[in-house]
Amino acid sequence: YEMDVCRSDLLLPLEKNPSELLKAEKGSETYAACAEMMFRYYAVTHASVNPLTASLEEFTNILPSSAVYTETNGVIGALAFIEKNEIAYLASDSPEDLPSFFEALLARMFEKYARIFFEADNVDPTAMTLMNMFSKKPLVSFDTYIKKRVP
Repeated sequence: YEMDVCRSDLLLPLEKNPSELLKAEKGSETYAACAEMMFRYYAVTHASVNPLTASLEEFTNILPSSAVYTETNGVIGALAFIEKNEIAYLASDSPEDLPSFFEALLARMFEKYARIFFEADNVDPTAMTLMNMFSKKPLVSFDTYIKKRVP
């Protein structure tokens, strides 16, 4: 689903003081850790509809140059690769961290932009959680199919 949303589309208002997000820039060790987590997450969540064939290096090269994330005891819990007003990629190994992560992410993005964009694949629980924070229902949906080769 393609989402084009504004603050007024939120089902619940954002907290006044959301938790802080950490930021990683391309070239840093933390960015590499975020990219690796994103690669693993994407491979697992999309395996049934779009098996990942890219290498980690190829995948990393298509990611935006900055990521925001949460960290607890040195472990990344949730992350987003963002580019201007687009949430390009999301990943989380800690569903319990998502409410506070999304509060902070959306607060940060709506401070800068009136509208934000993201895609939510129905095989991706993190993206679907974000989509379900909005009253606006997606108008555009794309089906993905795998063509199986028969020998």
